[in-house]
Amino acid sequence: MLELNKQYNFKIKDVGMNFEGIAKSDDGLTVFVPGALKDEEVNAKIIKLNKNYALGDLKEIKEDMEQTMKLSIAMNDNPIKNTIGQRLIRAVVRALSPML
Repeated sequence: MLELNKQYNFKIKDVGMNFEGIAKSDDGLTVFVPGALKDEEVNAKIIKLNKNYALGDLKEIKEDMEQTMKLSIAMNDNPIKNTIGQRLIRAVVRALSPML
């Protein structure tokens, strides 16, 4: 069970309509993490908690760059371009979050 002001690791499964990452806690609670992208593993501090959902403050992105590059190469894609694109998207989402 999640606790307020504690940090947890999450696997982001989806992205919401406000571009926040969406994960599930071990007990099935939906956790929204602004600034997180789909398929990232992140560490977030729970800053809001109620019976239907929790809101996490992104503290760390735990990326396995080696795995990302292997996957990109296997898909004949450019891993450098993808990484830069992800960083750009994250920066834009973080900049717009206070306005949403």
